[in-house]
Amino acid sequence: RQGRVQILKKDFDHILSILPFEKEFLRQFKMKCDFVGHPISSNAQPKTRDVISFKRNLNIKDSTKIVTLLPGSRISELHRMLPIFLKTAQLLAARFPDIVFICPTPKIVVKPFEEIVSKNHIKIIHINADSVSSDEFEKLKKSLYACSDLALVTSGTVVLELAKASVPMIVGYRTGFITEIIYRFFIKLSSANLVNLITKRNDVPEFLFNRCNHKNIYNEAKVLLDKKKNAEAQLISSKQAIRELGYGSLDPSVRAAKSIKKFLKFN
Repeated sequence: RQGRVQILKKDFDHILSILPFEKEFLRQFKMKCDFVGHPISSNAQPKTRDVISFKRNLNIKDSTKIVTLLPGSRISELHRMLPIFLKTAQLLAARFPDIVFICPTPKIVVKPFEEIVSKNHIKIIHINADSVSSDEFEKLKKSLYACSDLALVTSGTVVLELAKASVPMIVGYRTGFITEIIYRFFIKLSSANLVNLITKRNDVPEFLFNRCNHKNIYNEAKVLLDKKKNAEAQLISSKQAIRELGYGSLDPSVRAAKSIKKFLKFN
């Protein structure tokens, strides 16, 4: 948001950016900025034995389709997005008999998640952050992503986690009526998910505002689940996005340290 730039300009001499498009944006306002890479680019993927163990512990066969539900880490997001994803899951369960739905939830949304799911007639495997350590929760999430055939996800930084794990995804986003109107008039973006924004292509399907409903998401999901090749374009974009975030180059922490050292040397 351009309005925030003046605040940054007033209080900061040098910016370390984790998204590649931020550097050029800030330079328009004559701010010193270095892109140092995103931490996701250097995150380790789970070991094969951990993924196998994850599926075995949940009694999931290799032939079973796994759909991950990620309705958001905020309570307001969960209330808007989870009912849509659950209705989508009901339609998918009717079309694909051998399918499971798994949802990892951070502690803050565990209670509302359980309340909403209890009112719907569909089985959701719940990975509850309240019942395991934070390290174990992250390990389970990564194992889940590694074996997922599809993710239904609320727009946010988790999109990059899925991209790193090469998970086909459908992105959705709903907000309050007034907020939607404000977004439409004042935020001019070609897309709302980071993979599309980084690659400047719209290969990751997304449904925003009034288009974000269970019928639209289901119609896209069944295409992606029917044949793996239907997700090829977005997986290529996901790999490109992760490369542009710094994968294969110096660790972001090292690049950040070099940027700071250089700035202090010449200022």
